[in-house]
Amino acid sequence: MSVAFVPDWLRGKAKVNQETIQRLLEENDQLIRCIVEYQNKGRANECVQ
Repeated sequence: MSVAFVPDWLRGKAKVNQETIQRLLEENDQLIRCIVEYQNKGRANECVQ
């Protein structure tokens, strides 16, 4: 899960290891690909949501 959705009181409590970093990178990659796809379809406003 993205840190953007983690409550303040939980931030900084997770163990940071290679698996966690890899999972975040894969999530970011998926989000970026989705944004690019929407932009290419002329649906840029939906990317913001």
